[in-house]
Amino acid sequence: AAGVVFSALLLNGDKASLSPLSLLQYMAPTQLLLLLLVWPLTEMRPFVAWARRNSINGLGYLLGGTLLAFVLQLVTFKLVRCLGAVSSSLLGNAKSVITISVAAAFMGAPVSAACTFGYVATVLAGCAYTALNALERYAEQSAPLRKSRVSSERSTSVEIKRCSVAP
Repeated sequence: AAGVVFSALLLNGDKASLSPLSLLQYMAPTQLLLLLLVWPLTEMRPFVAWARRNSINGLGYLLGGTLLAFVLQLVTFKLVRCLGAVSSSLLGNAKSVITISVAAAFMGAPVSAACTFGYVATVLAGCAYTALNALERYAEQSAPLRKSRVSSERSTSVEIKRCSVAP
């Protein structure tokens, strides 16, 4: 969550903002350094053994994964720039809920009661946020109309005509 908020601040700055590609240029070395610090402790030995057995395929997987990660980061930064940090985090949570739900439904993965509670809480929080956001937008859109109304019958009918949806 901190990365999403940090990227939202850099992408939507008041005085100057970064493009998604520029932000990726600044964040990629930090992510690589963190990965290289953890890699020897977690996956280095199995990866090196697999890469020795599958040298040509391994290079293809490595390059393909790198390209996918690059595009995913660009899309994520663009999404944060367009929607904001909270909406992007909610979409990330929804993606996790959908992935686990599909795995449980089609692959028979077991789901505990605590996980089910978490999924339901995530979906309800997302629905509540969306509803409150929609109400806030509706209030902002209708505020100029309320301010411009006058007490005469003629102006009221004009306001109603202006608010109505054309067929």
